[in-house]
Amino acid sequence: MNSNQAANQHSLVGSEADSERTLYPYVTGTSVVALKYKDGILMAADMGGSYGSTLRYKSVERLKAVGKHSLLGASGEISDFQEILRYLDELILYDNMWDDGNSFGPKEVHSYLTRVMYNRRNKFDPLWNSLVLGGVKNGQKYLGMVSMIGVNFEDNHVATGFGNHLARPLLRDEWHENLSFEDGVKLLEKCMRVLLYRDRSAINKLQIAKITEEGVTISPPYALKTFWGFSAFENPTVGAEGSCPALSLSLPTNGITDENRKPKSQTKIANQNRLSGGPSCLSVPELTQGSYAPLRLQTPVQGSSDSKPNVSKTVDEVWCEIVSDDRTECKEEALEDEMMTLEDFLAQAGSVEDEDMKVESNEEDAEELLCW
Repeated sequence: MNSNQAANQHSLVGSEADSERTLYPYVTGTSVVALKYKDGILMAADMGGSYGSTLRYKSVERLKAVGKHSLLGASGEISDFQEILRYLDELILYDNMWDDGNSFGPKEVHSYLTRVMYNRRNKFDPLWNSLVLGGVKNGQKYLGMVSMIGVNFEDNHVATGFGNHLARPLLRDEWHENLSFEDGVKLLEKCMRVLLYRDRSAINKLQIAKITEEGVTISPPYALKTFWGFSAFENPTVGAEGSCPALSLSLPTNGITDENRKPKSQTKIANQNRLSGGPSCLSVPELTQGSYAPLRLQTPVQGSSDSKPNVSKTVDEVWCEIVSDDRTECKEEALEDEMMTLEDFLAQAGSVEDEDMKVESNEEDAEELLCW
């Protein structure tokens, strides 16, 4: 193999390797909420993993300890989160290999994550995650987050996903610096309950983790007490623009018509549209208010050759006649020996004259044919 062929093969292998990336998030986790309290950091996340809009997985752990002093929570693509954990495992292993009595703190880990996310963004191969990193080292509490394109900041309370819109207002109102552990857990549960009510991807199975000078503790999964009897949950789209009122299916019955609810001209036009299959066969106001006229079928009078209809019947009347076998216009099927011939059909339709259909019989010719 010459050098050109080797170079071409290397370029092909390189292009295939470059295409191995997350082009779109498939299995994703929703919000992560974290805050500082007087002894350390509290962080909460549910355990749902959504495949598109389907809650496919319900036991996905999204809170992980990183080294001795850090706690990581992630929302977004689960496979990319696993890749980030692999990076961090290599980082912590490399740090421990020095065996110098020092270890990475939360601030160093957070700085590393910001560089990783921004580097992958510049390669147009981002990791589809929003990360929350908290920890305690030497009595200093640290809490920050980083987005999928490397945007990062530090704050007393942070949230990702819908939590950034729904939980942060609660945290701004109720968080204070001397928050106890019990009050911090109650505040996180309040935020997670609001997210459960309002975020379709949230599930009622969550974990709460804390990190202090003693280390990281992650609670087993548990569920929150919820109440779904709020009036706002009964019909949430009432009054919204473009929403439909509740359908009232009290349609008119036999003998009861709503002809008087609108002018006869409108009734006539509506019936014509229904018979012709037009676009206004049944409008929404007619369905919701029951203000439509019953559809009437036009049937010809017996014994009349005139094809113009002059007797009108409602659908219910025709159906009653069918059930009771009183429909006189429905004749029984003809027997095989009484079936109409082509000549009779053409004569009845007026396509040919009766005289043209007559054939002169020649008995002598018939006898000759039989003898032959």
